Amino acid sequence: VMEGLEMSGFLQPGANATAVRMVGEFLVRFFSDQAAGRATQDVTEQIDYELRSLLGSGAIAFPSAFTFVARAFTSVDGIAKSLQPEIELRQALDPFVSQLITDEYTSQANAKRDALLAQAKGFFAQGGEGGGEGLPRDAALVAAGVLAGVAIAQILGL
Repeated sequence: VMEGLEMSGFLQPGANATAVRMVGEFLVRFFSDQAAGRATQDVTEQIDYELRSLLGSGAIAFPSAFTFVARAFTSVDGIAKSLQPEIELRQALDPFVSQLITDEYTSQANAKRDALLAQAKGFFAQGGEGGGEGLPRDAALVAAGVLAGVAIAQILGL
């Protein structure tokens, strides 16, 4: 999560990971409780110190690009509501956004899997890290089974 927040510009690198985790957990719990109609806790009672430390150190930022995106969505939502008052822009966009997110995460997962597979093939081809003494028969069979399983998963598109 922190890496994603850093990549998107919301969090400065080197921010206090514990404080970010506590604030994130509180926000997830708060919005979950609110959506379920349960009583919510006060921010100042739970994460006041952590939130103030992150804000005071400049660790949290709101990139200007997101301001423009939010303004554009608000304008589009207003236009859509003026044309068709019952429309919910979020619901209308949900299938498209979900597909974009799925595609992005799938490509990232495939790239990581391929890198791990290449690393494993290299490791087993070299006989481990010892440098050429070869693997015991059982380890070689396990490695062959894992590689076959990955190949089958790739063929089936899993």
